Amino acid sequence: MRKFYDIDHEKVLTEDELRKDYDSLKATGDIDSEIYSTFEYYLESCMIHNNGSLQPVADDWKINRVRKAVAWDIVAATELKYEDVINILVDKDIFGNWSSYELDHRPVDVDSLTEIVEMELEGR
Repeated sequence: MRKFYDIDHEKVLTEDELRKDYDSLKATGDIDSEIYSTFEYYLESCMIHNNGSLQPVADDWKINRVRKAVAWDIVAATELKYEDVINILVDKDIFGNWSSYELDHRPVDVDSLTEIVEMELEGR
């Protein structure tokens, strides 16, 4: 299922959630049904490249690939256990709103993430 990051509200929405919103807007007349006659056109209009606020989020497998690589980087620089590190990265949803492009090109601050993981482990 496709997911999208809503920049205005700082949350990830699924395609199903967006479809429900679209259907609700159409039912109440809060959206022009002639202009936005299909959900696909409505969704495309909400995308960032059309001055909207939605950014496609990368597939889960891509996000998990980067999380695993970063977890191994943290483990290599510390004496932390891989299982602990990966669990925190997942629990904190690190990279959970990144696009595929960001996962492939955006630099990752491993030092800051190491601090986050260490502070989280201290708090447990």
